[in-house]
Amino acid sequence: MFVVELELWRKHDIGHKATVFVRKNHERCDQDARDHVLGDAGKELDPHWNLWPSAIFPVSWKTDVSKTPGYRETVESPTIVHVAKHYCKPWIYPRNGRPFADRFFAYHAGTCWTALSRE
Repeated sequence: MFVVELELWRKHDIGHKATVFVRKNHERCDQDARDHVLGDAGKELDPHWNLWPSAIFPVSWKTDVSKTPGYRETVESPTIVHVAKHYCKPWIYPRNGRPFADRFFAYHAGTCWTALSRE
């Protein structure tokens, strides 16, 4: 999750600087450009706004955040679930029992892409 203060973004010409970076570094044309330009200027959002799969299914002790304050509340009622890992995407593995897959399909049913099947 990335939130931008557009006034500052424009004032400091971040978009142009990121574009210059990507033109020189084609293989790094994702968030690397933003990270390169902004450095340490960003702030982390509360996990409630960006729940990652590793918070629910830690893949190692390094990703286990279960003892973080507010963990239970975040996992039980996140605002945004970030399905960043291939194995967590319900549209790829609709029957694997991933958390929030039912919620994904409920929201999905109200879109113009309802042809996407759970099969």
